[in-house]
Amino acid sequence: MTFLSRHSIALRGRRVAGAILFLLLAGVSIGHAGDEPEAKLKGQLSVVLQASVLSIELDVPSADIVGFAHPPKTAAQWKAMRAGSEKLLAGASMFVLPGAAECRFLGVKIENPFGPKAEVGEGEQPAFGARYHYSCRHAKWLSHIDLRYFERFPSARTLNATIHKSHKPRRQHLTPRKTRLRI
Repeated sequence: MTFLSRHSIALRGRRVAGAILFLLLAGVSIGHAGDEPEAKLKGQLSVVLQASVLSIELDVPSADIVGFAHPPKTAAQWKAMRAGSEKLLAGASMFVLPGAAECRFLGVKIENPFGPKAEVGEGEQPAFGARYHYSCRHAKWLSHIDLRYFERFPSARTLNATIHKSHKPRRQHLTPRKTRLRI
């Protein structure tokens, strides 16, 4: 093999590596075609504890909440949307906190992907958002949260949780069989 052909092969290798790096930085998946949509279907749960304030944020696919991923069309779908929204509004009963922490539910805000101000882009999965706020008298005793999310929404299969308690976030994967979130 001549110097020129070795140099040409090395240059092509660098170009391929550069192209792969560019695709990765641009957020393009080069894995299986089926991997990307499934990643979009997972619900996200974020728990933030700062001093005595506990904030819990849910961003979950509409299919988990109402059983479909499109704007409601039938009377049954409208009814399912109202029922799903009401279940999300019952935040005080969706999260069971240790009694020793003495947390008081302050309120919830729901974002409905099919509401009048909703914007779902082409090819995006519609998602419900819910923001729950608590005030905890003894936050140091807040060691875990038991979720009733999977009981309330049987279509849900998974939640990826992120806990922000100290300077370093921690992640936990929740399922219908694993519903205790360690704080």
